[in-house]
Amino acid sequence: MANKKLLNNEKVFDSVFWSTSNALKEFLPIFVNEAFKENYSENTRVSFKPGKVVVEKNDGSLKREEMDALFNLYDDSGETVHSGDYHVECETWARNNIIIRIAKYSVGYGFENMVMTDEGVIVNLPKSCVIMLRAESVKKGSFKVVFEADKEKLNINVPIIRITDYSLDDIFQKRLLILLPFYAFVFSDKEYSEMSNDSGKLERFKALLNEIHVRLEDLLDKGVINSKQIIDLTEYLYQVFGQLTSKFDNIRKEVDDMRKVKLIRTEYDIMCDELDVLKKEKEHLIVENDDLKEEIEDLKKKLALLEAI
Repeated sequence: MANKKLLNNEKVFDSVFWSTSNALKEFLPIFVNEAFKENYSENTRVSFKPGKVVVEKNDGSLKREEMDALFNLYDDSGETVHSGDYHVECETWARNNIIIRIAKYSVGYGFENMVMTDEGVIVNLPKSCVIMLRAESVKKGSFKVVFEADKEKLNINVPIIRITDYSLDDIFQKRLLILLPFYAFVFSDKEYSEMSNDSGKLERFKALLNEIHVRLEDLLDKGVINSKQIIDLTEYLYQVFGQLTSKFDNIRKEVDDMRKVKLIRTEYDIMCDELDVLKKEKEHLIVENDDLKEEIEDLKKKLALLEAI
């Protein structure tokens, strides 16, 4: 039963990562810069690709699995800025099978993206990284996948992004908003349990949630994100908090209440903005209509003068 619940949670977190990546895809190059030590500009664009690859199961049979995210980057002219694709996996726990999966995904991707040349075949491999949500046992910042043939070795470095390594300041100052929905993982189960039994800690938790929204609204005011993205981020953030606090009724209630208030407020703000736009458009039409009336009167006067002649 516990394994089934864990699997269900992981599916939720995978879905949240995919949804966040799509809703805020303009922030993916910033994440790529952080994970792979690249230096892409803010004008870099993202193109998602189908992430399904054929992999070999333990029994030797083949099956098709889907990567959490596979994408390429290009500039304003439509030219790719990297010759290969980027591949990101979002993992809840540090388990050895993620290393095996990365290796299988790389091979599967390579075989499906081979390029024929006069000399033979080029097997292109993606640049992969792992976002680790629960990383207590992960001490290294990366792991290696090594392909070996005829005494030749190809070493592929796979960076590990540990959520617990990033403070709220880091996420907002570096604009790593792709990671924001998973900020709930900075608290361990033990800390959530203590929070559930300590009103002071619970109040500080509520203050933290409110601070996140204040910072999001600041980004909105600066034009960094739009209202729709705030709604999406709020929804995904509380999905994760909801999963992690499901055992603690009082925390879950606070999370649900805060989510409803923030979503209603943001949606209300969007409606007000839309009403302001409509009002300005109406005022503009009234002005145009008045101008048109004046032009018609002028034409009538000119016609009257012509008829008099």
